Amino acid sequence: MSTGTNPKTPTAPPPADPYDLLAEGARARKLSGEVEGVRCMADGMRLINNAVLAQVLLALWDSGSTSTR
Repeated sequence: MSTGTNPKTPTAPPPADPYDLLAEGARARKLSGEVEGVRCMADGMRLINNAVLAQVLLALWDSGSTSTR
């Protein structure tokens, strides 16, 4: 059994040379890609939730449960 801690989120390693702009740019692109993936997943979940809500409202309207009287 291991007692070491293993971080769940990947972290980009620091650049070898603080003035190496190519390494810093690659690191920034990697971090930006991870954020973009999370944003896309949140948008997808929002679309699914809206579709489910629309189906529920349509089913209630079709069954006559909601009336405008």
